Amino acid sequence: MATKLTLRMDEDIIDEAKRYARTHETSLSQLIASYLRSLTHAKKVRGAISPVVQEIAGVLPRSFRIGSPIKGYRRHLRKKYQ
Repeated sequence: MATKLTLRMDEDIIDEAKRYARTHETSLSQLIASYLRSLTHAKKVRGAISPVVQEIAGVLPRSFRIGSPIKGYRRHLRKKYQ
C-alpha cells in the first residue's frame, strides 16, 4: 500500500534528484523508495555471514589461523614444500 510522505530539503537537491530520476527513467518517489529499501536491506545483510563463508569456515589448518595470516601462510608453505 502506497502512503504519501512529505520531505523538506533544499530546492537544488530536489532539482538534481528530479533530473537524475528522469535520466534513469524512473520517478522521484521510486528513486527515494529504492534508496531507503537499500539502506534497510544493507543493515540486515551486514551482520549476516554468507553461506559460502559458513561452508568454508574451519577448512584452514589451525596453525594458519593463529597469529598473523601472513605468518601462518608462510609456515604453511614451508611445511608443505620441505
